[in-house]
Amino acid sequence: MPAMRYYIIAGEASGDLHAKYLMEEIRRHDSEAELRYWYRPDLAYMGFLPVLMHFPQILNGMKKCKEDIVAFRPDRLVLVDYPGFNLKIAKWFRRSMQGTASSCGDNPKVCYYIPPKIWAWKEGRIKNLRRDVDRILSILPFEVDWYREKHNHEVIYVGNPTLDEIAAFRVSISSHEEDAWCRQMRLEAGQRLVALMPGSRRQEVVRNLPMMLKAAMQVAGDYVFAIASAPNIDPVLYDEILSQSLSH
Repeated sequence: MPAMRYYIIAGEASGDLHAKYLMEEIRRHDSEAELRYWYRPDLAYMGFLPVLMHFPQILNGMKKCKEDIVAFRPDRLVLVDYPGFNLKIAKWFRRSMQGTASSCGDNPKVCYYIPPKIWAWKEGRIKNLRRDVDRILSILPFEVDWYREKHNHEVIYVGNPTLDEIAAFRVSISSHEEDAWCRQMRLEAGQRLVALMPGSRRQEVVRNLPMMLKAAMQVAGDYVFAIASAPNIDPVLYDEILSQSLSH
């Protein structure tokens, strides 16, 4: 039987990290699987104006992604977060690729790993998910009941990858590196370290980090805080927000 083909799409630093562990898990269960990965953080814009300003770039990226999918002919299209881009790809995939024979002899399926947070906003996206997605894999346990009770729609909880990612990171560093990092953070015995995770898009950091810093300063004596920066964001942005927040 031909190997299963998986086409995986992510568009943010967090999604990229989660996709990495997802691909490792697929490989663990199916060593013969063929994986193809599409990752374009330069297309991950939020808000009406940023999207409008970069619309030609986004359209061009989407066109290339579709061409790549057609050439690869996957059995499974796996979407990782990134709803602004991925929901459009799912709609196109359902209309264009359904009815075409996959390598396994059935219609190619669409799986959404880490679905849009429609319980927070844009609840109308449930129509897109019902129509274009075969299976939703959630990392938030409450989403299972929310989808079932609110929309009579089945969602599968698969655990939160962040726990595995943190555990893997701790194993990857030596005790010497950990000690040096603790000294750099000026951690004293008994102090607790709290990571502030404002997001992996520029707009998220600009919106979320000032509020996080404001809350952190209320309990600064009991905890030490570290900002989890995204690799695709210029460190200068974090410095500017820190400077503005500390000056108030």
